[in-house]
Amino acid sequence: MISKRAYVPAIDVVRCFAALSVTLFHLAITWPHAAVPLKVLPPYPDMSFLNGYLYFGFVGVEIFFVISGFVIAASCQGRRPGDFFVGRALRILPLLWTVVLAETVIYLAGGAPLTPTLVAAFRSMTIWPNGGWLNSVVWTLVPECVFYAIIWASLTTRVSTERALIAIAYALAIGCGAFQLFSLAFGSPGGFLPTFLLLRHGAHFALGIALWARSRGQAGLLPIFCMAIPGALLEIYQQTLAYGQDAHVFYTAALPAAVWAAAVVLIAYASKRPSAELKPWVRIAGLVTFPIYLLHKTCGALIVAAAFAAGVPAIPAVALGMIATVAIAWALVEFVEPILRPIFRKGLELVARNLNFARFAVPRP
Repeated sequence: MISKRAYVPAIDVVRCFAALSVTLFHLAITWPHAAVPLKVLPPYPDMSFLNGYLYFGFVGVEIFFVISGFVIAASCQGRRPGDFFVGRALRILPLLWTVVLAETVIYLAGGAPLTPTLVAAFRSMTIWPNGGWLNSVVWTLVPECVFYAIIWASLTTRVSTERALIAIAYALAIGCGAFQLFSLAFGSPGGFLPTFLLLRHGAHFALGIALWARSRGQAGLLPIFCMAIPGALLEIYQQTLAYGQDAHVFYTAALPAAVWAAAVVLIAYASKRPSAELKPWVRIAGLVTFPIYLLHKTCGALIVAAAFAAGVPAIPAVALGMIATVAIAWALVEFVEPILRPIFRKGLELVARNLNFARFAVPRP
């Protein structure tokens, strides 16, 4: 059994791999950019010849959700509701707001209309649940925040955290599995509600919780694994089909499913072997993943397009965009976030006090 807060270096390694996979997927495959309203892009390099090799990168998002289930299950132990709220908001808001403000400047400098751009920026900064964001990657923060809200609600009850987490994992696995079977038989319902209600991705969060419980030696987890894994694989299968339809090609789900499974197996293996030594480069790799994810589809794409317009060949242009995105993400984590976090912490603690979160801190049996 590992301690509640033991550090698992492989989590940060897998997290970084997932971020880079999504980045490469978006920067190298051009057809997803049809959904990006970045009007300031010059002509983007045609790299459709790489579609068949890099399409698996989308599964980095699903890997993120598994990691989130694991990490949140571990980090909520012994936390008061207000502390959990402040901690999660501090992880997201300083970097999110910084990146959105920078993107707003880029959009406006490129001639984007003022009012729609500001509205989209507001929807991004508030993680509006039903779209209209300045940066489409914000959609993944919606199920993340809903998951956080469920965990927060569990901390307000008298049920032990461990029992509450297992109940949440069961509910997410069952709900997601039923939704995926329904979608397979009758087609996936549109709109934002399936994502908002965690019907589409809940199995990944459930699997992360189960992996955490397994790392602590908890028994009786087989039913969760038996429901969460098929539900997660069905989601990956249907997502693969959807991306293939957008690209007008057939993609096999075997490759993204294999990448996802390898990440899950690595997490399961490494979670039983925590490290007492904190290697700085591994921790930095974990910390830069969030800003990489936020930056790549606008700032990264802009750098790729600008390099290509300047005569840099397509593949080196994408490599340059990825390197620049990682460098900017590191600068944000190293220099900007430490300045912003104390400011945001004061504001968030004030919000928690005004909402009287302390009243939710009930004694545990």
